[in-house]
Amino acid sequence: MWLLIAWMSASAQTCTEIDGGDVLAVPPPAVIVLGERPGVTRDGRRAGRLIRQLGAIAPVTVAVESVAEDLQPALDRYARGEVPTERLDAQLEWDARVGLPYAAAAPVLTSSLHGAQVVAIGSQTWEPPEEIEVPVAPAYLQVLRDSMGDAAMPRAREADFLTFVAWRDHALADRAISAWDGRGYLVVVTHRNRVEGGYGVAWQAAGLTEAAVEPFVLAWGDEPPCYSGDRVWKETLWEKLF
Repeated sequence: MWLLIAWMSASAQTCTEIDGGDVLAVPPPAVIVLGERPGVTRDGRRAGRLIRQLGAIAPVTVAVESVAEDLQPALDRYARGEVPTERLDAQLEWDARVGLPYAAAAPVLTSSLHGAQVVAIGSQTWEPPEEIEVPVAPAYLQVLRDSMGDAAMPRAREADFLTFVAWRDHALADRAISAWDGRGYLVVVTHRNRVEGGYGVAWQAAGLTEAAVEPFVLAWGDEPPCYSGDRVWKETLWEKLF
Protein backbone atom coordinates (compact mmCIF):
# COMPACT_ATOMS: atom_id res chain seq x y z
CA MET A 1 0.00 0.00 0.00
CA TRP A 2 2.76 2.45 0.95
CA LEU A 3 4.61 1.61 -2.26
CA LEU A 4 1.50 2.47 -4.25
CA ILE A 5 1.11 5.79 -2.46
CA ALA A 6 4.78 6.63 -3.02
CA TRP A 7 4.51 5.74 -6.70
CA MET A 8 1.40 7.90 -7.11
CA SER A 9 3.13 10.81 -5.36
CA ALA A 10 6.20 10.51 -7.58
CA SER A 11 4.02 10.30 -10.67
CA ALA A 12 2.25 13.52 -9.70
CA GLN A 13 5.53 15.45 -9.56
CA THR A 14 6.17 16.94 -12.96
CA CYS A 15 9.27 18.99 -12.24
CA THR A 16 12.41 18.67 -14.31
CA GLU A 17 15.38 17.71 -12.15
CA ILE A 18 18.48 19.80 -12.85
CA ASP A 19 21.95 20.40 -11.50
CA GLY A 20 24.56 23.11 -11.86
CA GLY A 21 25.36 22.18 -15.43
CA ASP A 22 21.86 23.12 -16.54
CA VAL A 23 22.22 26.60 -15.04
CA LEU A 24 25.70 27.12 -16.47
CA ALA A 25 24.44 26.10 -19.91
CA VAL A 26 22.31 29.25 -20.14
CA PRO A 27 24.06 31.53 -22.66
CA PRO A 28 24.52 35.22 -21.87
CA PRO A 29 23.00 37.72 -21.90
CA ALA A 30 20.35 36.27 -19.62
CA VAL A 31 18.42 36.75 -16.42
CA ILE A 32 18.73 33.73 -14.12
CA VAL A 33 16.26 33.64 -11.24
CA LEU A 34 17.22 31.33 -8.37
CA GLY A 35 14.52 30.35 -5.89
CA GLU A 36 16.01 29.58 -2.48
CA ARG A 37 14.82 28.58 0.97
CA PRO A 38 15.94 31.62 3.00
CA GLY A 39 18.16 30.69 5.89
CA VAL A 40 19.05 27.25 4.51
CA THR A 41 22.82 26.96 4.24
CA ARG A 42 22.81 24.41 1.41
CA ASP A 43 20.79 26.74 -0.82
CA GLY A 44 23.04 29.71 -0.09
CA ARG A 45 26.20 27.74 -0.82
CA ARG A 46 24.68 26.45 -4.04
CA ALA A 47 23.72 29.96 -5.20
CA GLY A 48 27.12 31.36 -4.30
CA ARG A 49 28.91 28.60 -6.20
CA LEU A 50 26.77 29.14 -9.29
CA ILE A 51 27.46 32.88 -9.21
CA ARG A 52 31.22 32.25 -9.11
CA GLN A 53 31.01 29.75 -11.96
CA LEU A 54 28.85 32.04 -14.09
CA GLY A 55 31.40 34.79 -13.49
CA ALA A 56 33.98 32.68 -15.28
CA ILE A 57 31.76 32.85 -18.37
CA ALA A 58 30.60 36.48 -18.37
CA PRO A 59 30.13 39.46 -16.02
CA VAL A 60 27.55 38.89 -13.28
CA THR A 61 25.20 41.25 -11.49
CA VAL A 62 23.57 39.69 -8.42
CA ALA A 63 20.23 41.05 -7.18
CA VAL A 64 19.31 39.91 -3.66
CA GLU A 65 15.87 40.13 -2.10
CA SER A 66 17.20 39.53 1.42
CA VAL A 67 18.76 43.02 1.64
CA ALA A 68 16.61 46.15 1.56
CA GLU A 69 17.36 48.83 -1.04
CA ASP A 70 18.33 51.43 1.57
CA LEU A 71 21.32 49.28 2.59
CA GLN A 72 22.91 49.39 -0.87
CA PRO A 73 25.66 51.76 0.39
CA ALA A 74 26.87 49.03 2.76
CA LEU A 75 27.20 46.56 -0.12
CA ASP A 76 29.03 49.20 -2.15
CA ARG A 77 31.47 49.93 0.69
CA TYR A 78 32.13 46.21 1.00
CA ALA A 79 32.78 45.91 -2.75
CA ARG A 80 35.33 48.75 -2.46
CA GLY A 81 37.14 46.94 0.35
CA GLU A 82 36.11 49.45 3.02
CA VAL A 83 34.23 46.85 5.11
CA PRO A 84 35.91 43.60 6.24
CA THR A 85 34.04 40.42 5.43
CA GLU A 86 33.52 39.59 9.10
CA ARG A 87 31.72 42.93 9.59
CA LEU A 88 29.40 42.83 6.60
CA ASP A 89 26.51 41.30 8.55
CA ALA A 90 26.66 44.15 11.08
CA GLN A 91 26.74 46.74 8.29
CA LEU A 92 23.65 45.12 6.81
CA GLU A 93 21.91 45.10 10.22
CA TRP A 94 21.28 41.46 9.51
CA ASP A 95 20.13 40.25 12.92
CA ALA A 96 17.69 43.13 13.40
CA ARG A 97 16.30 43.21 9.88
CA VAL A 98 16.38 39.59 8.71
CA GLY A 99 16.89 37.36 11.70
CA LEU A 100 17.73 34.25 9.68
CA PRO A 101 21.17 32.58 9.83
CA TYR A 102 23.62 34.95 8.14
CA ALA A 103 25.94 32.07 7.21
CA ALA A 104 23.34 30.87 4.69
CA ALA A 105 23.28 34.21 2.86
CA ALA A 106 26.99 35.04 3.08
CA PRO A 107 28.12 33.15 -0.06
CA VAL A 108 25.79 35.33 -2.15
CA LEU A 109 26.22 38.62 -0.30
CA THR A 110 30.02 38.42 -0.57
CA SER A 111 29.96 37.72 -4.32
CA SER A 112 31.77 41.00 -5.03
CA LEU A 113 34.91 39.22 -3.77
CA HIS A 114 34.71 37.25 -7.01
CA GLY A 115 34.00 40.20 -9.29
CA ALA A 116 30.20 40.29 -9.25
CA GLN A 117 28.19 43.42 -8.65
CA VAL A 118 25.76 42.89 -5.76
CA VAL A 119 22.52 44.87 -5.71
CA ALA A 120 19.92 45.07 -2.94
CA ILE A 121 16.33 44.86 -4.22
CA GLY A 122 14.43 44.03 -1.04
CA SER A 123 12.32 46.15 1.27
CA GLN A 124 11.52 46.24 4.97
CA THR A 125 7.94 47.22 4.21
CA TRP A 126 6.09 46.94 0.94
CA GLU A 127 3.85 49.97 0.36
CA PRO A 128 1.87 49.51 -2.85
CA PRO A 129 0.31 52.50 -4.60
CA GLU A 130 -3.43 53.03 -4.27
CA GLU A 131 -3.99 51.82 -7.81
CA ILE A 132 -1.92 48.84 -8.93
CA GLU A 133 -1.51 48.09 -12.61
CA VAL A 134 0.72 45.08 -13.15
CA PRO A 135 0.16 41.81 -15.03
CA VAL A 136 -1.11 38.87 -12.98
CA ALA A 137 -0.25 35.36 -14.19
CA PRO A 138 -3.12 32.84 -14.23
CA ALA A 139 -1.08 30.52 -11.98
CA TYR A 140 -0.75 33.03 -9.15
CA LEU A 141 -3.91 32.13 -7.25
CA GLN A 142 -3.44 28.36 -7.08
CA VAL A 143 0.22 28.60 -6.12
CA LEU A 144 -0.53 31.17 -3.43
CA ARG A 145 -3.25 28.97 -1.97
CA ASP A 146 -0.82 26.06 -1.83
CA SER A 147 1.92 28.13 -0.17
CA MET A 148 -0.51 29.37 2.49
CA GLY A 149 -1.41 25.82 3.51
CA ASP A 150 -4.08 25.81 6.21
CA ALA A 151 -4.04 29.58 6.65
CA ALA A 152 -7.50 30.94 6.01
CA MET A 153 -8.22 33.96 3.82
CA PRO A 154 -11.71 35.26 3.00
CA ARG A 155 -12.52 34.76 -0.66
CA ALA A 156 -13.44 38.43 -0.89
CA ARG A 157 -9.83 39.39 -0.09
CA GLU A 158 -8.13 36.99 -2.48
CA ALA A 159 -8.24 39.36 -5.45
CA ASP A 160 -6.58 42.20 -3.52
CA PHE A 161 -3.93 39.88 -2.11
CA LEU A 162 -3.26 38.41 -5.53
CA THR A 163 -2.76 41.86 -7.00
CA PHE A 164 -0.46 42.88 -4.15
CA VAL A 165 1.76 39.81 -4.58
CA ALA A 166 1.95 40.39 -8.33
CA TRP A 167 2.92 44.02 -7.70
CA ARG A 168 5.63 43.01 -5.21
CA ASP A 169 7.10 40.44 -7.63
CA HIS A 170 6.99 43.04 -10.40
CA ALA A 171 8.80 45.54 -8.16
CA LEU A 172 11.55 43.02 -7.36
CA ALA A 173 11.99 42.19 -11.03
CA ASP A 174 12.00 45.85 -12.05
CA ARG A 175 14.59 46.81 -9.42
CA ALA A 176 16.86 43.97 -10.50
CA ILE A 177 16.64 44.69 -14.22
CA SER A 178 17.06 48.43 -13.68
CA ALA A 179 20.39 47.74 -11.95
CA TRP A 180 21.69 45.55 -14.80
CA ASP A 181 23.54 46.90 -17.81
CA GLY A 182 22.39 44.03 -20.01
CA ARG A 183 25.81 42.42 -20.25
CA GLY A 184 26.54 38.91 -19.06
CA TYR A 185 24.20 37.55 -16.41
CA LEU A 186 21.72 39.05 -14.03
CA VAL A 187 21.24 36.54 -11.19
CA VAL A 188 18.22 37.24 -9.01
CA VAL A 189 18.20 35.37 -5.68
CA THR A 190 14.71 35.34 -4.19
CA HIS A 191 12.37 33.21 -2.09
CA ARG A 192 11.47 29.94 -3.80
CA ASN A 193 7.73 30.71 -3.62
CA ARG A 194 8.39 33.66 -5.93
CA VAL A 195 9.72 31.26 -8.56
CA GLU A 196 7.63 28.10 -8.33
CA GLY A 197 4.64 27.38 -10.52
CA GLY A 198 5.73 29.44 -13.51
CA TYR A 199 4.79 32.74 -11.92
CA GLY A 200 6.44 35.32 -9.68
CA VAL A 201 9.64 37.29 -10.19
CA ALA A 202 10.78 35.40 -13.30
CA TRP A 203 7.37 35.74 -14.97
CA GLN A 204 7.31 39.47 -14.25
CA ALA A 205 10.92 39.90 -15.43
CA ALA A 206 10.10 38.34 -18.81
CA GLY A 207 7.86 41.32 -19.52
CA LEU A 208 10.57 43.84 -18.61
CA THR A 209 13.54 42.72 -20.70
CA GLU A 210 14.30 41.29 -24.11
CA ALA A 211 16.94 39.01 -22.59
CA ALA A 212 16.11 35.38 -21.89
CA VAL A 213 14.74 34.78 -18.39
CA GLU A 214 15.53 31.37 -16.90
CA PRO A 215 14.10 30.37 -13.47
CA PHE A 216 15.45 27.55 -11.32
CA VAL A 217 14.48 26.28 -7.85
CA LEU A 218 17.52 25.48 -5.72
CA ALA A 219 16.08 22.63 -3.68
CA TRP A 220 13.48 19.94 -4.02
CA GLY A 221 10.52 20.34 -1.70
CA ASP A 222 7.35 18.42 -0.98
CA GLU A 223 5.49 21.49 0.27
CA PRO A 224 4.31 23.34 -1.68
CA PRO A 225 3.87 20.72 -4.42
CA CYS A 226 6.01 20.33 -7.47
CA TYR A 227 4.51 22.32 -10.32
CA SER A 228 4.61 21.40 -13.98
CA GLY A 229 7.47 23.11 -15.75
CA ASP A 230 9.54 23.89 -12.64
CA ARG A 231 13.24 23.11 -12.91
CA VAL A 232 14.39 21.90 -9.51
CA TRP A 233 17.87 21.09 -8.24
CA LYS A 234 18.30 17.41 -7.50
CA GLU A 235 20.53 17.16 -4.45
CA THR A 236 23.23 14.53 -4.43
CA LEU A 237 23.74 12.45 -1.30
CA TRP A 238 26.87 14.50 -0.58
CA GLU A 239 24.86 17.75 -0.76
CA LYS A 240 22.21 16.36 1.56
CA LEU A 241 24.79 15.35 4.13
CA PHE A 242 26.98 18.44 3.87
